[in-house]
Amino acid sequence: MDPLVKKRIYDLQPRLSGQLQKLAACILKDSNDVCFLNARDLAQTAGVSPSSVVRFSRKLGYEGFQSLKAELQDGVRRQLSASGRVEKAKRSASDGRMLSHIMRQETGLLGRSPELNCEEDFQRAVKALCRADTLYFVGQRSSFAIAYFVYYRLCRLGLSCKLVTVGGPAVLFSELASLKRTDLLFVVGFQKISREIQSAVRNAKERRATVLLLTSTAVNPVADKADVILFADRGSAEVLQSVTAGFSLGHALVIAVAGQLGTRSLAFLNAIDVMEQESFGAKARG
Repeated sequence: MDPLVKKRIYDLQPRLSGQLQKLAACILKDSNDVCFLNARDLAQTAGVSPSSVVRFSRKLGYEGFQSLKAELQDGVRRQLSASGRVEKAKRSASDGRMLSHIMRQETGLLGRSPELNCEEDFQRAVKALCRADTLYFVGQRSSFAIAYFVYYRLCRLGLSCKLVTVGGPAVLFSELASLKRTDLLFVVGFQKISREIQSAVRNAKERRATVLLLTSTAVNPVADKADVILFADRGSAEVLQSVTAGFSLGHALVIAVAGQLGTRSLAFLNAIDVMEQESFGAKARG
């Protein structure tokens, strides 16, 4: 747990009611576990009411439990390096059946992700992608892989797409120079959003472009500026987090966009297939 958060809880404890005292003790005892529970599960673990979780969060100075939860999770991430999270994942499959363990874990994340999204938001995202003149895609680290995947698939449907390079403010803003009101900025980012990408989102909003965010939590530095938000469950931050749900959500967007475009997308894909076959045939003859 972050030392500052721990100190705030300790300082607040003497002034708390009985239920909130129990909740504080539970969080202090098992912060690495309880910070990955939802409010209802945390309340059940601590033996308090769900409303007590909200009241406790606000007494600590947070808008609600999600804000407190995000800070507790950040503390765990800072304590665990990437190599440490891999080691923890390996130890969790103590019976040696790593493949089946990981596949079950990934399946669970896929099963929970639809519950995080409403169909209306998903359809708004699809319509925004189809309506935009040009789609700009941006992400870093594992988020970049998801952004590139959606970018590549939508390019093949005939949409005007641009993959934005994050290589310093000068490079980033030169690539966004042509962004306009009828365009869309597709941002993939989870807990850590760089200042460059945050600046890119602010720039997009100043130009009144649409911002579509794919993330894992509403407690995100750019969530308040996004026009549409879609959520992918990445699992516990105590282990190396998954990108499976993010790719699946991106895949669902591509399929839905293709359905919206109808014969236009099929014609473009057929043209690509013809060109690829001709190219491979020329190489074979050569």
